Amino acid sequence: MAVIDMVIVCIASILVEYKLLQGKYIFFSTFTNFNICFFIVYLLPIILFEFNPNESYFILLYPQSIEKGYIYIRIFYYTWFILTLLFFLRIRKNNIIIMKGFKIFPKNYLFVIWIVMIFLYFLCISAPLGFNPGLTFSRLINPRAFTYIRAGYGPINHVLSVLKLLMLILAIYIFINKKSIGSVNLLFFSIMINILGGSKTSFLNFLIIFILVSSKMDFKFRKVKLSKFVKYGILGAILLISAFMIFYKPGEVVSVNDAIEGLKGYQKEAYYTVRVINDFDWNIEYTYEGLVDTITPFVPRIIWDDKPYSGFYQRYWRDIYEPNAVLYQTSTFGALAEAHMMFGMFGAFLYAIIFYFICKKSFIFYQKINTFFGMFIVAYVQCSMYFFVRGGLFSSTVVAFVYQSIIAYIILVLFQKLFKRNNEPSKHITYKKM
Repeated sequence: MAVIDMVIVCIASILVEYKLLQGKYIFFSTFTNFNICFFIVYLLPIILFEFNPNESYFILLYPQSIEKGYIYIRIFYYTWFILTLLFFLRIRKNNIIIMKGFKIFPKNYLFVIWIVMIFLYFLCISAPLGFNPGLTFSRLINPRAFTYIRAGYGPINHVLSVLKLLMLILAIYIFINKKSIGSVNLLFFSIMINILGGSKTSFLNFLIIFILVSSKMDFKFRKVKLSKFVKYGILGAILLISAFMIFYKPGEVVSVNDAIEGLKGYQKEAYYTVRVINDFDWNIEYTYEGLVDTITPFVPRIIWDDKPYSGFYQRYWRDIYEPNAVLYQTSTFGALAEAHMMFGMFGAFLYAIIFYFICKKSFIFYQKINTFFGMFIVAYVQCSMYFFVRGGLFSSTVVAFVYQSIIAYIILVLFQKLFKRNNEPSKHITYKKM
């Protein structure tokens, strides 16, 4: 197998983290998350190609092109792994302050988030359709069919994304803090709101945030009675499955062949990364355009009507690889395709350093935080890691992080002003020096 070495190192990296860090270990840390995302986006498609070439996009490429792509991917991953290993060895010997717990938050936050979020969501999908009930319902259950009218709604989408994360963090916090039937209802109603529009990542985001919040609050499943765990688990499964059936392709039955075909569709990033590396020779102009495309998205389209669509996909890749795609469509060709366009062969090294920096800073920050805003930042990075690996780090990625961090901070400040509550540390907060 062409990438067996990277698969072994990927697994070893997760095990080494657990073994070396011990008391400082974080279950599903940013390092673990990155390894999983890298495996799914880059290694799994190559493995599928090795086992069944006829069902892979890679069959369309020349062997020399594939080998060149493999080298680039290896340089990137091994650079990241070496930096990560050195960090594990260093932090193992150093003491760090680990905080467990949160500050207390009132339930009122959650109710306000629900109201605002539902209002903005239906405003966002209904306004472009003239508030037509039939078209609104169609867009609700099949948002991809209406991609062509998404332009100009970026600010509202940023607010909605922030509210979703804040809602899940708070609902999970209340559930873990109370562990009552009322908190279960709040949690699952929040989950159902979160999956409006049928996003497949909504379930994953919930699981990621649950792990983050429960680990921060030192939640132990063994403290929950088995009967309650089973009861809540069955209730949760019913609600999740029901909500998914309602909002994601209602009436369709997913077969094994559909699942295999779906897997083939998710090979796109690795395939197009290899194509971009072979089809484009780096030029300093690409770097300049990448930086420009990172600045211009900060200006909303409502202010700049003629603002061009940014990113290498819109500038180059769309016309070459997907000429029939809708104008507003933004496909992800892999972070390493962007790395090659930005910095050529050095992009593999530089992007490895940047991803390492993101993982490292998020890891340390998570250990030290005890605030709602701090948890939002970590949750944002963790939930976005897959899209960082799929899509890249410049252009809209930077814009989304900056905008949504500012929006989250403003919302939380407004909440404190609105409820006139100065949150005090709860009994859950403990400090450990390890």
